[in-house]
Amino acid sequence: MLGLISSTVYTFRALPLGLVALIIYKRLTKPERKPIQKTDWKKDVVYLYQFPLVPKVRTVSPFALKVETWLRLNKIAYEAIHTMVMSKHGQIPYIELNGEEISDSNIIIKKLQQHFNVDAVYNKKEQGIAHAAISMMENHLVMTGFDYRYGLHIDKFVDYLHLSSQFSWVRYWQRIQPWSTRLRSYLQGLGRHEYGELWEFAREDLLALSEMLGDSPFLLGDTPSTVDCALFGHLIQFLYIDIASLLWILSSFFNIIVIISEINKMWAPISFTVYTFGALPLGLVALIVYKKMTKPPRKPIQKTDWKRDVVYLYQFPLVPKVRTISPFALKLETWLRMNKIAYESIPTMVFSKKGQIPYIELNGEEIPDSNIIIKRLKQHFNVDADGVYNKKEQSIAHAAISMVENHTAMTGFYYRYGLHMDKFVDYLELRQLFPGVRVWQMIQPWGTKLRSYLQGTSRHEFQEIWEFAREDLLALSEMLGDSTFLLGDTPSTVDCTLFGHLAQFLYIDIGFPQREVLITECPNLVNLVERIKTEYWPDWEAQMPQIKSKSD
Repeated sequence: MLGLISSTVYTFRALPLGLVALIIYKRLTKPERKPIQKTDWKKDVVYLYQFPLVPKVRTVSPFALKVETWLRLNKIAYEAIHTMVMSKHGQIPYIELNGEEISDSNIIIKKLQQHFNVDAVYNKKEQGIAHAAISMMENHLVMTGFDYRYGLHIDKFVDYLHLSSQFSWVRYWQRIQPWSTRLRSYLQGLGRHEYGELWEFAREDLLALSEMLGDSPFLLGDTPSTVDCALFGHLIQFLYIDIASLLWILSSFFNIIVIISEINKMWAPISFTVYTFGALPLGLVALIVYKKMTKPPRKPIQKTDWKRDVVYLYQFPLVPKVRTISPFALKLETWLRMNKIAYESIPTMVFSKKGQIPYIELNGEEIPDSNIIIKRLKQHFNVDADGVYNKKEQSIAHAAISMVENHTAMTGFYYRYGLHMDKFVDYLELRQLFPGVRVWQMIQPWGTKLRSYLQGTSRHEFQEIWEFAREDLLALSEMLGDSTFLLGDTPSTVDCTLFGHLAQFLYIDIGFPQREVLITECPNLVNLVERIKTEYWPDWEAQMPQIKSKSD
């Protein structure tokens, strides 16, 4: 039973009561905040609130630099106001426009596009590609940078930007921030990997951006757009903060450096700020350390009688209607079927050595993480369904996968675990399958809410979160268009990813706003899911577990 509880918590662990008490206390004792700070505002002037400037790169917030560059690109009148006061959602940057506060860089840009009637230069499919690229940068690539500079090298970071001489409070932040970043990184999944694997993830994202850019002046063509502002804001952090971070990776991508230089022409000489996530209570640190130290040693492999070149796929036990609650397991198993690789599915509640599920064993070696698994299997079996497409098309697929797995999926997890856990358990009849599920049912919502808050998702109103998901789905729908599969007539890895994740919305009918969007606005994505299910899962219904009714 304990194995069931510990594994089904799925990467989050329990939230200490001390942290709950701290959050509640801060909420109750927080002084009332004025609706707006700029009382003498002028009509249609954007007041951009961001951290105080610091040397070399203007701001440590790539999101602030992105927004300010976008304002300059579109020649919108604005005033930069440097502050340490966060928005009502606990975010920075944010703006005030005509007496209204607007936070989150993407929401800001969307509202300003509407308010100032900023026309789109590119078609909807190109905009969908740009949307995926921005999501990849902001929900994945940037996190590898934060992990490096805050989690591993905050002293170098503070010294290089001379932050101690500018801000007296920095020495306290310098002690707290690494723990907060490590917690966030661990909950997101990046912190479970070796450092070499993290930097390889970053390299793959940069390679994808480089291929998408090619020889064009800007990412989508001859005219700069929002995605170029995002590129500038994020990649400049690696280029201008020289603390031997991911700069060595970027040096290989001359075309990306050129685009940053082009956008930089809009700027006067630049300076810098501080980006915070919040303090990590010592109790949580102690809990994680204690669990690590008291965890019993794990066998190197579980399948001792393995057969050569047979993939042993470890995943959660099957559930009705959707086969598995892990979109990553469904993606991986679909990929194995698509590439006709011999495998055996092993239901388990034992997590990998990195605390992840699914994972595989191949020829006596354990390999976790669905993306690492697929990369390794491509090499081992010399198969590559993606190879029929060119590098630029594969890079677009890479961005789409990153968006779905690091953003779209998080909105789904927040809905089903954070807000509607009881509905989720009831719909899939999990109590009949797993006797210990009641404990997980009580713990999981707290873990999901903590993860979503640290990631930034749950700082928003519910409607804003569902709109984020809608924009992701619409981008995928535009990218797919009338094609049979996302990149063309032949299925590839990205289609397996879409099937694994979108099936969760479509087949678990608990009122997902994402499901409504798919059915009413993205019928081509629904058809894609059904097409893949028909092609690769003829035994879908036959393999579903049968739940005995109480009368039986």
